[in-house]
Amino acid sequence: TWNANGLNQRAQELDLFLKTNNIDIALIAETHFSQKNFIKIKGYVAYWTTHPSERARGGTAIIIKQNILHFQQEEIREPFMQATIITVKHGGAELNIAAAYCPPRHSIARDQFIDIFNKLGPRFIIGGDYNVKHTAWGSRLITPGKGNELLSAIKMSKCEYHSSRKPTYWPTDSSKTPDLIDFFISKGIASNYIEVEGTEDLTSDHTPVLMTISVAV
Repeated sequence: TWNANGLNQRAQELDLFLKTNNIDIALIAETHFSQKNFIKIKGYVAYWTTHPSERARGGTAIIIKQNILHFQQEEIREPFMQATIITVKHGGAELNIAAAYCPPRHSIARDQFIDIFNKLGPRFIIGGDYNVKHTAWGSRLITPGKGNELLSAIKMSKCEYHSSRKPTYWPTDSSKTPDLIDFFISKGIASNYIEVEGTEDLTSDHTPVLMTISVAV
């Protein structure tokens, strides 16, 4: 998962990163796409969700290898969250995968998070930029309100969080301190099948977070 902070100007480096690292699925936040403004990457299929204002801001995308059996699900397109959702079929089982972006100025209550988790079903992975900090997943501090609301929703929905436990957001404002706001949430997958690490191979004010999932799931 990666917050691109505008994907069009970083399309070539993403293309190289995907192919160099043999990435199966990329979850992108802050694409800044519009209905007339998107990218194509050879060997991959792209799905995207624009900001409800139709302006080139926010938004999400999923970029998945063409040879992976999958289909698109109904998106979430709200001011407080944009999410692109697909279902991947593997070994006779289905897994919903979502790319999420939560703009920082919106407050999201526990029940709103729970509704989103319910929409994603019994087995899912949702990764992205939640703009929510909590020491539980490795942030320096807790975002007032939203931090505990999201943690409570994760626990009540019997989900798990997965992070690199290292900063993922590097503010251009030198008075602000880097922190962790990009991570994954899953349900229905045993944690011992999942590994997460950070990388600094892409240019943005966010660094990517890589999740590796055992085929045993």
